[in-house]
Amino acid sequence: MFADKYSTSNDDLATMIRLFGPPPLQSSENFEHFEEMMSKLTECLQPEDFLVSLLVYQLGIETWSFIRCRRYEALILDRWNGVEKTLAAHMAKLQEQRNDQAKEVPELLQGSTSEAARFVALSPVWDRIETDLNFIERRTDEIKLAGTFERGTRTLQEVALLANDYLKRRNDALRQIEWYRVVLAHDLRKATDAILQQDYVSLEPTTDENGIQ
Repeated sequence: MFADKYSTSNDDLATMIRLFGPPPLQSSENFEHFEEMMSKLTECLQPEDFLVSLLVYQLGIETWSFIRCRRYEALILDRWNGVEKTLAAHMAKLQEQRNDQAKEVPELLQGSTSEAARFVALSPVWDRIETDLNFIERRTDEIKLAGTFERGTRTLQEVALLANDYLKRRNDALRQIEWYRVVLAHDLRKATDAILQQDYVSLEPTTDENGIQ
């Protein structure tokens, strides 16, 4: 089935998939790329038994997940860059509006005798109200952008923590491989020493009852 399709290129990976199911890849991720990474890891570490193969498989999954988190981190930062530019543009417009509002507007005509004159006198007030409404609207947009930025900050921190967790588990897998091989080397040395000692004893010269070798 799924594992058999790739068994010719990576027997260890095919075994892991058969026993534990497909690796935790997202729909947008390419299995062939994961398989290629596992093939190179297997080539580098040369697992000598099932336990090391299992640890190498874990190492591959944690490495893949760690790189994915770093990729997402870059996407988040890139998105922030667009948010910051939009926020800067809003701030520039708001500052320009506030500068315009700082200018004195004509007072209402005193003693206006006609409705038209009063309308002309009130026009700056209406303009100020419209400007204030626009300011409030833009200020609301600014607050929304700031909130988005804040949420993005928290998301980035969570992604960083997740990436560090994947990195820790990957390093743990590497340490387990190293410790396991140290134990194997120690046992092999003991076995070799025992064999050499036995051979040395068997090769000691013997003498007959007359003391002749």
